[in-house]
Amino acid sequence: MIFALLFVTATLFGEIYGCVEEEKYPFFATLTADLVNPNVGDKVKFDNAITNKGSAYDVNTGIYTAKATGKYFFEFVASGPYHQDDHVLHLALKKNTQTIGYVYIDHDRQYYRHGTTSAVVDLNVGDQVYVQVFAVAGYRVLAGSNPMISPGSHCHFLGYRI
Repeated sequence: MIFALLFVTATLFGEIYGCVEEEKYPFFATLTADLVNPNVGDKVKFDNAITNKGSAYDVNTGIYTAKATGKYFFEFVASGPYHQDDHVLHLALKKNTQTIGYVYIDHDRQYYRHGTTSAVVDLNVGDQVYVQVFAVAGYRVLAGSNPMISPGSHCHFLGYRI
């Protein structure tokens, strides 16, 4: 009885005085297999959700859907292997239809190309954030995991409410 009274009192106190910790809905997802020759408009589906509190990120669509209004931080890292032929792969970080970040992996014929972008944005419940292919040319690859080289993934997407 005393425990229940203390719990109710603490909960009410926290709600009245803003002491209740709000859910951050963090996610961290990687690309497991190479994405070969994607088309303009394709959403990148980071298919290995290592962290996905509250299931705000959908591995089947590649879309993070805000479950609470607030400020959010997002980042994605993209890598692509070199290729003998000229190639272009541009990726946009999108909030609904608005571009909020941009990475390109172009033209390298000798080394992996690597790019990162991040953004802090205001989201309302239901707003969506995702990575979308923006421009392409030639043979293009977004690199997935390669356990022979590194235990981690070459490409990942993450975000959380601040």
